[in-house]
Amino acid sequence: MALLAQLAGIGAVSAWTLVRELFCWRQFRNRRELAGCLDLTPTPYASGTSEVELGIGKAGNRRCRWLMVELAAPAARRKLTAD
Repeated sequence: MALLAQLAGIGAVSAWTLVRELFCWRQFRNRRELAGCLDLTPTPYASGTSEVELGIGKAGNRRCRWLMVELAAPAARRKLTAD
């Protein structure tokens, strides 16, 4: 938990939530497994010749998915202002 709390934008409560909801009960081998558990992967839609990605799904851990989206927003804003 201390390592997560050292990252920019992640406080003690956010780190505690991620550890409790994800890392206490499962070991992830890579980032794809973690994204799949949270359902942060794109949801594909295909009809005939059109193929579209609809955004993230709703099947994973709701609390952690919300937290990850909330934590990503300030990071995305910092990246835009740095460019």
